[in-house]
This record gives sequence, structure tokens and C-alpha cells, in this order.
Amino acid sequence: MPDSTREPSTHDDQTSPDSEATEPSTRPADTLKHGGARDSGAGSGADGDEPQRSGPIPAEARRATAIFLAMLGVTVLLYALAAPWAYAMIVTGPVGAAFGALALWRSRRLPGLFGYRLSVSIGVVMSLFSVLIAMSFMIFAGVLSDYGSCMERAVSQQAQATCQSDYEQGLNDRVQDILDRLAVGGTS
Repeated sequence: MPDSTREPSTHDDQTSPDSEATEPSTRPADTLKHGGARDSGAGSGADGDEPQRSGPIPAEARRATAIFLAMLGVTVLLYALAAPWAYAMIVTGPVGAAFGALALWRSRRLPGLFGYRLSVSIGVVMSLFSVLIAMSFMIFAGVLSDYGSCMERAVSQQAQATCQSDYEQGLNDRVQDILDRLAVGGTS
């Protein structure tokens, strides 16, 4: 077949004025310069020379966010499993908070990520709060186990009310013991 029927090469910069006006972003030089075809005007600067990113969040921040979300998910799962599994929140909470803070740090220079930053910040607070929850599980473990075993043995409403009363008294005694140790309690 003769070469005269072949279309003009797409590598030379000679284009007709009509094709340049209708499809400016399909030129090969433009495609190679920006790493692929781009939507004209979407996300680009006024002059159109800014390269398009694959996403608004940098790759390092996305990795830190993925680890943060995994640790937050593990923390929530541990909370749902209760004691003794919840004690592990003392580890997963701070680790998740650290990766959340790292994700916020790595995305600090990008404008317009308010929703992302707010979500990660709330997650960091939740991760740190889970440490307090795990510590309270540890502090009140004896009282909680006594209450659980009492409720298993209770068959009547009166026995359950007695268990509830003993549980509340145990909590009050434990809190008073902690306050006395910290010398925060009233006069002794």
C-alpha cells in the first residue's frame, strides 16, 4: 500500500488552526508534558501549564493515612471485644494517633483539604481517647469481673439489684481509693 494514504505524523508540531482551536489538550507534546491526557482547565492554573496530580493527597500522606485507618479500625475492634482484649488499645491508640499526625504533617502544605484534616484530627483524638478507655478497663477490671460473675449467678430481680448495688459500691470504693492515693480526696 502506498505511503500517500497514510495520515500525517502526530510527532510533528504542524497542526491546522481549526484542530488546535477545538482540541488543544490532545496534542502529543501536551500529553507527554503532563503525563497523560488532561481535562482542559480542570485543576490547572490560569495559564494551563500546571501538571495534574493523581490525587489531591501526596503518596506519603496516603500511606500514613492507610496505616492510621487500619490502626483505628483495630482499636475499635478491640473496644468491641472488651476486656481483656481492650487492654491492647494502650498500644494501638498511640500508634494510630502517631500515623494520623504524620499524615496531617505530610499534607500540611496542600490547600483545600479541610474535610480530610478534620476527619484525621477527629480520628487522632479518638485514638488517644481509647488509651484512657483501656486504662479505665484496667483500673476497674476487678470490679467489672465481680459484677459479671454476680450477674451470672443472679436468677431473681432482687439478686440482680443486689449485684447492681454491689457494683456501684465497688466503683465508688475504687474511685475513692484512687483519689486517696493521689491525695485529691477530702479530709481523712
